This record gives sequence, structure tokens and C-alpha cells, in this order.
Amino acid sequence: MLSCVHCSSLASEITGRSMNWLSCENILNEAKAIGIETIAFSGGEPLLLEYVPKAIEQAYQFGIETHIYTTGNVPHFEETLRQLNRAGLSKIMFSLFGTNAEQHEKVTKSYGSYNKTISAAQYCVSLGLQTEFHFVPLNHNFRALPEIVRKARNMGIDKVSILRLVPQGRGASTRHEELSKDQNLELRKLIKDLRSDGYDIRLGSPYNFLMLNEKPQCCAGIDRITIGPDLRIFPCDAFKHISPSDIGASADYSDLGNHSLAECWEKSPYLNIVRNYLMSDFASECSACNNLTNCRSGCMAQKFYAFKELKKTTDPMCLRIDTQCN
Repeated sequence: MLSCVHCSSLASEITGRSMNWLSCENILNEAKAIGIETIAFSGGEPLLLEYVPKAIEQAYQFGIETHIYTTGNVPHFEETLRQLNRAGLSKIMFSLFGTNAEQHEKVTKSYGSYNKTISAAQYCVSLGLQTEFHFVPLNHNFRALPEIVRKARNMGIDKVSILRLVPQGRGASTRHEELSKDQNLELRKLIKDLRSDGYDIRLGSPYNFLMLNEKPQCCAGIDRITIGPDLRIFPCDAFKHISPSDIGASADYSDLGNHSLAECWEKSPYLNIVRNYLMSDFASECSACNNLTNCRSGCMAQKFYAFKELKKTTDPMCLRIDTQCN
């Protein structure tokens, strides 16, 4: 198992936190009942869970699309993927942090992990599975993006998603590797140029401050939630270390150990505070900005980590471009 320097889940062989099958099965049944369309399995490393093929098959029978986020660094990977493919897996995503072992393993801290990830991704492509790469830009690897998307295309992988470093978990100790504003402007240009060349690059909503998303909305707690291995719920992955009390909410209806998925979705004060935040007016400095429609004030979770409260303000990485950005 890897020990990636930015891992928001603090995943390692030592922690060993995972959801059991009974809890997963209950969630799948409740998800079907309330009309959930997509379920993503992540970690840590979800392919270390023996029940994942069974979970994928059950979701497929329910008409629910399934995604898996993996490193590919697991025993018997090819055998497991054949099972998942037969079970009806919709999509698989691999984390890639560079185009060579040195770049990639500077992040994963695991010798040999680069070759295993590349081999695993190639195998998934050979099975005909929809396969994608995810990339977290850090100040020592972000200029590798053009090489990564070209490598992906050469492997038969059409989409690369770019995910913003979240200062939670081990990421809290990696803030010195965050991009500066000048580096984010450089990253923005790289993405624009690559898109102009026909590459499919997706930006997660935390990157709305780059003003490159066609629909720059945050949907945390609006059309999605994250469920932790201990059955606590969160508005999105970036909130995994932000508790209800941190934002002034009661913890009622915020875990599936005591309440159903439907009850938590409808009644959680935690989710409702987040929803109210997203649907209320922007900060005055954002409302007066020419670029508001392009960034929608940036990432709510990043603001919390920067200011230690859920306040209406600009994204801590706001580019403050005075004229309309093209």
C-alpha cells in the first residue's frame, strides 16, 4: 500500500480502516431506494476490500453506475479487474503524479509503484474499461502535465482530471508543496493550451478559481455526499476532516450507524449548513468582481482550512484578475 504525501485519508497499512460488507450492502440497498445514480469507491485502496466485486455486481443489478479510484498497486490486480469487469464496473481512475518513476514515487513514497500503476492502467484499457488518470499538481510536478496527458493518450486514455491539494490528512503537512499564485497562472495556461490541442482535461470544482470550468458550481451536499469507513457522512471529500461542530452544526443525522441514508440526506444539520452557505449571497469583494461568473468564489473547504471558519470570502488562492478572463 502506498503512503502518498498528500493523502487526505491518512491511508496506510497501519491505519487499516475500512467499511465492512454489511454496512456497504446496506448503503447499496438504501442508495437504490432513493434513486442514487452513481457510487464511487475510493480509499485508501478499495481494491484491498474483498467484497468490492460483489458490491459492484449488486450496484450494477440496481442500475447504479460504479467508479473505482485506485493506485493499481495491489496483489492479483489483473484477476481482480477481470472480476470487476464481469461484475459491471463502469469506470476506473488511477492516480498518476509524473511521467517517470522518480516524479511519481516522490509522491507515493513507494519504490516500484509507478510501473505497477502504468501496467495496471494498460491492462484496464486492454479490457475495454473506461480508464482515466487523476493528477494532483504540486510545485515540483505541475509542469509535467503536458507529458502526462500525452502519455495518457498514447496509452488509450482520453481523460485526465486535475485535483487540488487539500490541506487535510497528510496534505496538512504538505502545504509547502502547494502552487503559488504565479504557478497557478502558469498551470492555467498549460491547461488552456492543452485543451486547445484537443486534450480532455477535467478540473474538479475546487479549481474553480482558475476560471476554466464551463459550469463552475460547487455541488457539495447538493447532489453528492462522501461516506467514511466509520459511516460518518461529509458534504464532499474535502470535508473529511471538518466535523459538524467545526462549522457550528449539530452532529445529529450525520452518520449511517444510527440513521438511514435518506434521513441523513434530508435532516442532517451539517449538510444543511453547507447547502445554505452555497445558496446564500457571495462575499462583497466577490460580488463586485468581474470574474464571479467564472469562479463562483472558489472552494468552500479551502476557505475553511485557510480561515478556520466557514466564512464568506474569496478563495485563498484567488487570482484577483481585474479584467474579464478569457
